[in-house]
Amino acid sequence: MKVLALDLSTTRTGWAVGEPGKVESFGSWKYPRIKGETPEDVDLFLWYAKKAAEKAVEAHISYCVGEDWVRGPSALQMLRSGALRGSVMTMLKFTTVLDIMFFPPSEWRKAAGIDLKGLPKKGRRKELKSRSIEKCQAEGLDVKNDDEAEACQILVGLANLIDTDTAALEEKP
Repeated sequence: MKVLALDLSTTRTGWAVGEPGKVESFGSWKYPRIKGETPEDVDLFLWYAKKAAEKAVEAHISYCVGEDWVRGPSALQMLRSGALRGSVMTMLKFTTVLDIMFFPPSEWRKAAGIDLKGLPKKGRRKELKSRSIEKCQAEGLDVKNDDEAEACQILVGLANLIDTDTAALEEKP
C-alpha cells in the first residue's frame, strides 16, 4: 500500500511517500511568494491542495494521512489550517478519489517512537520538531526542515497506528 503522508502548513508543507513504516521519498513545498505581496488565502490553499493531488497521482498513492491539529496558536490560524485541510481533502477526492485520514500530533509522534517525556513548558513545539528532525537523521533521512521530518515520521508511525487499530478491532467481541 503506497501512502502519502502530509504535514500541512500555510507556510511550508512537508510530504513523504512510502509504505507504512518505510519512507521512500520526501520533500516539501513552499508557496512561491512575490516580495512585498501577500497571497490570498484561497490561492495559497488551492496551490497546496493541487501539489498534494499531483504527488498522489505521480506516486500512485492508495492512501493519504496527515497531521490533525487539535489546538493552535490562535483562532485565526486554526481556521486557516482547517480551510487548508478541507482544500486538500476536496482536491484529493476530486482528482484521485482518495480520502485522507488525520491523526493528532500526540498519536503519530508516540507511534513513531518520538520521546514525549521531559518536554519544556516553554518551547515545547520547537523541541518536538527538533526531536522529529533528530529521529529522521538517526534513520538516515537527510531532511531539510521540520516539515519534511514530521511528514516522514507520520509515515513511520503509521505502521504502528495501523497495528494498534487492527488490534483494537480484533479485541471486540
